[in-house]
Amino acid sequence: MNAPELVNLPGIARDIVSAGLLTPAQCHQLLQQAQDHSRTFVREIIETASVPEGALMQCLSTSFMLPALDFEALDPVRFPPERVPFRLMHRHLVAPVRVQRGNVLILACADPSDEQMLKAVQFATQLKLNLVLVEALKVRHFLEDMRKTKGLQAVD
Repeated sequence: MNAPELVNLPGIARDIVSAGLLTPAQCHQLLQQAQDHSRTFVREIIETASVPEGALMQCLSTSFMLPALDFEALDPVRFPPERVPFRLMHRHLVAPVRVQRGNVLILACADPSDEQMLKAVQFATQLKLNLVLVEALKVRHFLEDMRKTKGLQAVD
């Protein structure tokens, strides 16, 4: 790959190309699709399953300097889900892991580039956020289980 192909790509797209997960042409196509669907580039990758989730999570972990977490290794009974409205969790693929020191929410997320998510969750909780990365599919499973066990309405 030559340098000119990477020049017009945003940082995370360059990182994904450098990791060998997508080609520059694929990134440009996904960037356009993301714009058409009004979502982030990372969310477009997640929704189209363009990159294996584990590989994407590792790339994002390096790019955003965030820890990656095996979501299934946690005990969901200990999660404080009441801290974040279910609709927000579902829309942004996030789950609260725990509250630290009373004012810091450890938030598991699949897309750390989603600034709307950051603002919405911070506004809803009035807490500072520390992000950890998780695979989107695992968050989806957790949210579906939560919806069923708590009798919550399905969210579109």
